[in-house]
Amino acid sequence: MVYNFTAEWSALPSTTTYNWFVWLTNPGAGWSGVLWSQNVAVTLTNPTTTRGPTTTRRATTTALPVTTTVAIASPCGATAAYCVDVSTIPLSISRVAGTYSVAVKVWSKTALDAFVELHETNSLALVSNYAYSAITASTTSAYTTYRRGEGRLR
Repeated sequence: MVYNFTAEWSALPSTTTYNWFVWLTNPGAGWSGVLWSQNVAVTLTNPTTTRGPTTTRRATTTALPVTTTVAIASPCGATAAYCVDVSTIPLSISRVAGTYSVAVKVWSKTALDAFVELHETNSLALVSNYAYSAITASTTSAYTTYRRGEGRLR
């Protein structure tokens, strides 16, 4: 299932590099119960402006790159207890301050908590909120394969 996380950040300097940090934990356990985590590098895009007769509007969304694939680092075999596909996460983000939706595909045998955060690469400083989503237990028994970001349940 694809979960949408609401991430917010202030204007990002273009001189700094950033990573998404995605992690799973047991419900309510926080950082002490981390089961899996992965860093995903991102690039910044410059804001675009549309000028009309009376308004100026800044773009607050970015398109997902369609040709970029991110390696899946979570255990996704047939006997896995959970599986995370970060290929849906945006690899190009706007440096404009705002609220953004970040999609991550997660499958789990049991309920879990998931977090998505944006960090500076070098200092590891958190630059977004802790975007949270409760992951529900799957109604199917096993996760079998990933192919180009698509999961197949049996």
